[in-house]
Amino acid sequence: MKPKLVPLILCLLAAAVFPQQGWSKKKIEAPVDPKFLAIGKVTVLPVVDARSGKKTGVNFDSLRKKAVEDLKRKGYPVETSDTTGVASEIADEDLQDAKPEWAKRLGPQEARWVMVIELRDSHTKVGATSKITIGETSNVEVLGFLFDKRDGSQVWNGTGVGQSGTTGGPGVGGGLIGGAVGMAFTPLDRSQAFDSAILNLLASIPKLPKGYEPGSQPLPEAVAPPAPAQPAKLETNAPVANQAAAQSPANIMVQIESDPSGADIEIDGNFVGNSPSTVGVAPGAHQIVLKKKGFSDWTTSLTATGGNPQVKAVLVPVQPQQ
Repeated sequence: MKPKLVPLILCLLAAAVFPQQGWSKKKIEAPVDPKFLAIGKVTVLPVVDARSGKKTGVNFDSLRKKAVEDLKRKGYPVETSDTTGVASEIADEDLQDAKPEWAKRLGPQEARWVMVIELRDSHTKVGATSKITIGETSNVEVLGFLFDKRDGSQVWNGTGVGQSGTTGGPGVGGGLIGGAVGMAFTPLDRSQAFDSAILNLLASIPKLPKGYEPGSQPLPEAVAPPAPAQPAKLETNAPVANQAAAQSPANIMVQIESDPSGADIEIDGNFVGNSPSTVGVAPGAHQIVLKKKGFSDWTTSLTATGGNPQVKAVLVPVQPQQ
């Protein structure tokens, strides 16, 4: 064996026997914010369209599906619901200035962690990118909000922007022909712009540690909600946890319906659910009010003495001012 080969062989043996310990550092993941460790199942509501022009057609179900997939990839249990809870539609101003009492009524009554995604902008710009090329660029901006319905607080919010485009040039015909060929791929590029906007939006939500059970860690003291108040006398048929109290022998079950449905139900000034609903009330006199956007408030009095009384309200549309 030539003497010059001995050092090379020794180096190879050392590398095989002793791994590259110290040569490369193991990636250390940043600790997850405790408020995200407390999150259980996330209920994603329909996407809110807050665009001013609303000219570009959008597949909102696909947009929500992309968000659900990314949240699941990060380890969060997710479900979707088309029940907004608070009204037939959620407006941009509702989300930007969300009050705790409003947030507590958001989504299904049994849900706790509710997410709303808002499409703020989506537009496409077509123009010449040079003297011999024509291109099309899609721009998308989305906002996201996550609420804890237990205390009505906003746990998270974020913004995501996505962009994609096509360009035709000499390689595919040049000039107008090249631009036309490039724009043939527009549907794919638009979907990429929406997908990247969602991914950028949810980038600030951390991935849960492997093997971690979502929601198993309580909220830290700094953001912990106050102790729940004692149950009110008025109980709705949902969530399930309140059904036993609502069906207590001391309560009388009242069936409340409205035409159209989906109205807010208030009894003695307390919000108790949306129509149709079955509500448990204490014996005695009560005032029932049904409210729905675009309709006049409907009010009636009820003296509960027994049986299963029914309340059916026909809501009258508000006449536009001349």
